[in-house]
Amino acid sequence: MELELRHLRTVAVIAETGSLTKASVVLGLSQPALSIRLKRMEEEIGAPLFTRGPTGVELTAVGEFVLLRARAVLAAVGELRRGAVQFAQRAKPVITVGGSAGSVLLGLAERIGAHLPAVDVRLTMEYSPLLLRDLVAAGQLDLVTTVDYPGFATPAHEALACEVVEEEPVFVAVPATDPLAALDAIPLADLADRCWAITPPDGAGWPDCFYISCAHHGFTPEVRYTTPNADSIRALVAAAARSRPCSRCASPTRTSRCGRSRATRCRSGTWCCARGRA
Repeated sequence: MELELRHLRTVAVIAETGSLTKASVVLGLSQPALSIRLKRMEEEIGAPLFTRGPTGVELTAVGEFVLLRARAVLAAVGELRRGAVQFAQRAKPVITVGGSAGSVLLGLAERIGAHLPAVDVRLTMEYSPLLLRDLVAAGQLDLVTTVDYPGFATPAHEALACEVVEEEPVFVAVPATDPLAALDAIPLADLADRCWAITPPDGAGWPDCFYISCAHHGFTPEVRYTTPNADSIRALVAAAARSRPCSRCASPTRTSRCGRSRATRCRSGTWCCARGRA
């Protein structure tokens, strides 16, 4: 005999009622039929689940173990059934879009929603471009916007189709009182004496491409702060002079889109001195 959901529910009902007589009423079985079912379960498990006494039944140690897991299984099956019903009754098909928070991801989601009003667009945000690519390849996302950088192209994947959708500049945030803040574009070499706050490695070429670019301009940046939160970086810059404007920097990055059949890969802009994903 193989254990089935009805057997697990039998254990749960007997434990809850504390009586074979009461449990037989709840389960819609005769008491002899319930006793036979319980005996077969105990034979299958190899140990008694209940001890019988004048006031009812009590769980054995094995019975407590089985009951705990039976309730977990029954709860999971109930959730599965409810989820399946909700899914079957859902009015809209779903497109799952992944990426890092930024203008490209949000703009893409808005345009998909506007172009396909009958579709429910759902967003998943992750920091690592390589993780996003793997989620698309595994079928957990339909498409993503993610990034790569000059000299650090994301390796090709046979299951994915990739398309560049945008090239974005790298941005630098400086205090409003900094003389360079008035410039539309800041030569990277002019920032050689500044302290920097940057976001941590993303596994796809950041911040390596930034360090290489600085080296090409004759300096090694002094990075005092590393944080994954762009708002924290802006706050660090603002704390230096109560303001946080952003000016364009000379080195561009590229932004692209990649997905399973038309999916995503994307290259984002950055904040240097305060870096964030554009």
